[in-house]
Amino acid sequence: MIWAIGDIHGMFDPLKRLLAEIRLMEESDDPLERVIFIGDYIDHGPSSKEVIDLLRRLDFETVLLAGNHEDMALRFIKQDRGYLENYGNNWFLNGAADTCLSFRRNAKEAGMDLETCRLIRRHLCGILDYKGFEIPKVYERFLSSLKYSHLESVKMGSREVKVSFIHGIPSPLLPFSGQLAKTRKEFNFLLETLWSDSQPQNKRQKEELKKSSRKKVDSTYIWGRDYDLENGYDGQVVVHGHDPAPLCGSPPNIGLGERPELSDQFQRYPLESLLPFLFSRSPGARYERADLKMTLSALKSLGASRSWLRENPEAWNYLTEGQNGVEAINIDTGAVIGGGLTAVGLSAKYLGGGFLMSLMCPSGGNLRRRQEKVLRRIIKITRLGGNA
Repeated sequence: MIWAIGDIHGMFDPLKRLLAEIRLMEESDDPLERVIFIGDYIDHGPSSKEVIDLLRRLDFETVLLAGNHEDMALRFIKQDRGYLENYGNNWFLNGAADTCLSFRRNAKEAGMDLETCRLIRRHLCGILDYKGFEIPKVYERFLSSLKYSHLESVKMGSREVKVSFIHGIPSPLLPFSGQLAKTRKEFNFLLETLWSDSQPQNKRQKEELKKSSRKKVDSTYIWGRDYDLENGYDGQVVVHGHDPAPLCGSPPNIGLGERPELSDQFQRYPLESLLPFLFSRSPGARYERADLKMTLSALKSLGASRSWLRENPEAWNYLTEGQNGVEAINIDTGAVIGGGLTAVGLSAKYLGGGFLMSLMCPSGGNLRRRQEKVLRRIIKITRLGGNA
């Protein structure tokens, strides 16, 4: 089974419990193929350093993607002049002081809860600014090594579906297939023409344009927030984070006022559930509670492990219409702002019966307040991928 885990933001304890649950299930269910981390490992939460340390020493296959918070941190660490001139202390306005604390505090201070960290952050923001944060080179190399996207092929019955894992929502302004090319060479021509009115005149201009274009494409991976309501994603499915939309109901920068279709979907979303936000172009797409007995019976016929069957998981249906299916899965459920840390599981065995598996560890926005149980969710879908 392939698992994807959403925005962690320094919430070490929920991450540790979620990974323990995944390893426990591995012993009695589909073998664990890999875990894909969707970015935003740092900032806002109290344990950014501990999160990175854990990710660096995991003993199973992982895919580590970049988030916008890693991008801000890396640009700051490298003292990117253009970034600093244009965005100033933007990183410190977005949780950087919490990251500084996690790298600086001693063992006795490691027990601070999130509220204490936030009180200290208010004082640090005005003190640290551009010169107060240095980290060992090993962490800088970690930030530099992160990928911008990852592509998997998964089976849903007789269909093979391309699933793309990206931190943000890809820009609808760019051809999606171009954004997810397996190698840079596959879309060099596209890059040369996207942001230029005329062809480059010499080799140097050509290389500069390619470099600039790649940065702009990469930035859509980690900063984009606009769903492509008209075209979908070339029949693919996007698994992303970046915006804790399910928790908020009205995420910023997503243009709800201009996009009534998306607004309707948010209005139908069960906000308190902290389920992954599933996006479909189906006008009536919605979640509803499913019959648990029937769901467990269907899972049993697929050969589901006793682990899933005996834990009384939550059962949900996600209903779409016609050939419209799930085209995007937002797994950022706001771990650092009172929600939980979510993982979604994809396997041929379960997808063959139309099931997405999900785990969610509630955090309450506080790292050490209490030990929360990881909740198991079973989501029945009619189709994965669009009608392209």
